[in-house]
Amino acid sequence: MDYDEIFQKYLLTDKWEDKNAAYKEQLRLIKQITTQFPKDKAENLSWFIASLRENQKKWFVAKVLDKVNPFPHSLFQDTLLAALVEENPSAIRLYLYPCVRQFGVEAVVKEIQRLSVLPEVIKHDGVSKVSYALEFCNV
Repeated sequence: MDYDEIFQKYLLTDKWEDKNAAYKEQLRLIKQITTQFPKDKAENLSWFIASLRENQKKWFVAKVLDKVNPFPHSLFQDTLLAALVEENPSAIRLYLYPCVRQFGVEAVVKEIQRLSVLPEVIKHDGVSKVSYALEFCNV
């Protein structure tokens, strides 16, 4: 499956005049990925891991991961790291919710504590932003 091609099609829907049709197409593209989501191995998920670090793609990946069940353990750390360095506080929940849903609050908090020492997390004040957002991630 060519994830870059699907992502490009997803981006094009933002330019559609018919927003309802655009939304339906976005859902269809996300479903196309989730129904054939790769096995939970880092090498199979490398596109998603890399995309969580790219400004444009990370939103798309977050929306895909929200629909993936079970959430792959191989993406747990990278998804939480994306939350911890996210500059938009209201978007942090997009990354947190699938992790909390699959692994529980306790595991998420433990991993956040482990990642809290990373320079990029400290620079973005990630722990306090994520801790606040975590309060709203009831599953």
